[in-house]
Amino acid sequence: MQLAINGATTMTADLETDIRSAAAAGFELVEFRSNKLYDYLATRSVDELKALLAETGIGVLSINTLEHITWRSDEDYAAI
Repeated sequence: MQLAINGATTMTADLETDIRSAAAAGFELVEFRSNKLYDYLATRSVDELKALLAETGIGVLSINTLEHITWRSDEDYAAI
């Protein structure tokens, strides 16, 4: 089993904060929220992200892209 922290846990924190906080808390993995990843990459490069991950020793378990899943209509849910 792999234990990771999901970006939804920190809600409004940015991706860099998520990564650094996960490392400080002893996690080895994070699940990125897609919106936080897009926001990060709007001002920084993939290479900078790789360097941050290497610096902190954090790995990426997944990119969570199912936004607003809880409150979808039956029709919208079926489309997923």
